[in-house]
Amino acid sequence: MRGKTIKTKLIKFLNLAHLSRENMEAMELFNKVALLFFLLFIGLVIQFSFAFISYSKGFYVITVLDVITSIIIFYLAWHLRKTNNYLFSASIYSLTLGAFFLYLIAVGGINNQGYIWTFLYPVGVIFFFGHKNGIRVAALFLILAIPILLTISVYNDYGIAFKIRYIVAYTAMMMMAYVFELTKNQLALQILKQNDELRVAKEKAENADRLKSEFLAQMSHEIRTPVGTILNYTSLLKSEFQYKLSEELAGSFNSIDSASTRLIRTIDLILDLSAIESGTYEPVFEKVQLKTEIIQPIINEFKHFAESKGVELIMCDDMMDANPISLDRYTITQTLSNLVHNALKYTYNGYVKICLRIEEGAPVLIVKDSGIGIAEEYIPSLFEKFSQETHGHSRSFEGSGLGLALVKEYCKINNAVIRVESIKGEGTTFFIEFSK
Repeated sequence: MRGKTIKTKLIKFLNLAHLSRENMEAMELFNKVALLFFLLFIGLVIQFSFAFISYSKGFYVITVLDVITSIIIFYLAWHLRKTNNYLFSASIYSLTLGAFFLYLIAVGGINNQGYIWTFLYPVGVIFFFGHKNGIRVAALFLILAIPILLTISVYNDYGIAFKIRYIVAYTAMMMMAYVFELTKNQLALQILKQNDELRVAKEKAENADRLKSEFLAQMSHEIRTPVGTILNYTSLLKSEFQYKLSEELAGSFNSIDSASTRLIRTIDLILDLSAIESGTYEPVFEKVQLKTEIIQPIINEFKHFAESKGVELIMCDDMMDANPISLDRYTITQTLSNLVHNALKYTYNGYVKICLRIEEGAPVLIVKDSGIGIAEEYIPSLFEKFSQETHGHSRSFEGSGLGLALVKEYCKINNAVIRVESIKGEGTTFFIEFSK
């Protein structure tokens, strides 16, 4: 967090707000501008210090050069902060330092150790100008330095061995900087290539997912229309012939009703999930009383189904209606409907209980059953699409595996969090925690 704050302040100081977006080009430009400004600042401090030392020791020519260099560095730092044109500032700074370093090779500096600074030159120019142009500038410096080193340099007294060592050491630094920058650029290009491939793959996956959702929505409509027609005519046939047919044949109407209800429920789940995934569903938020407007109608809807299974569907006696909260009525109704339907489906006897509590000022909707429960290892996968604890044609319960996936999406729409507690063989409890 502290590092992030420092970077934010540095971006503001260097007028680099336009580079704050997360991409490689912006990051590289930011790093170069920030590093160059830092080098200019350090260089300014060093040059002023050297000017003072040179003046105190009577090296007036070097003092003048230090002052001139300081003025140039100050101007470059000011220009860099105003324009962010690091190439201009880096070019002038490199020329100035190159000339100054050549002078140090000739005179040795204050204590004849000035040549040490020149080994940093190839590292800097290759970093700022890239491996191609940088190696040319670094090599040009060495070409200009060798005649000075072999003729008028104060280091003539050091002998030929020193000069050879200097040339070899400078060349080694130059080549290491070149290889490092070249490798960095190759890695950057490889990363950019991989990012492009990932972007293309992501776009293809998104298009495929969108087409899938559109296909499912279209096919669901195509299926639902004829199923609705079949149900209408089945209802007419049932009213006409129910008491004229044998008991066994008349029971087939119930089978048709049950199968049709299951098919329409599956189609509804597919349609709703497709609408959410394609982004076409638009929630309508309104103030809703959970107890009277959501919970009670759901209990009335599933009361007959619960009685047919011998399961008690109850609402907690101590339920206190919360203050009206802003919800999307359709999605929250479907959420509770799915949870109650699942609870009844997986409960052979006992009860399904719906409760409403207020915890820390926020309502919590609870659906608790005494059914078969959920295995602990399956709970992390519970809200995934098409996920079911048992698989294959031999599974005991019907279902598409879409209900709880939709429930999770519905909770997100209503800014709610859903969690589950379950013990295999003892029952399951779902908690929907709404925001205040």
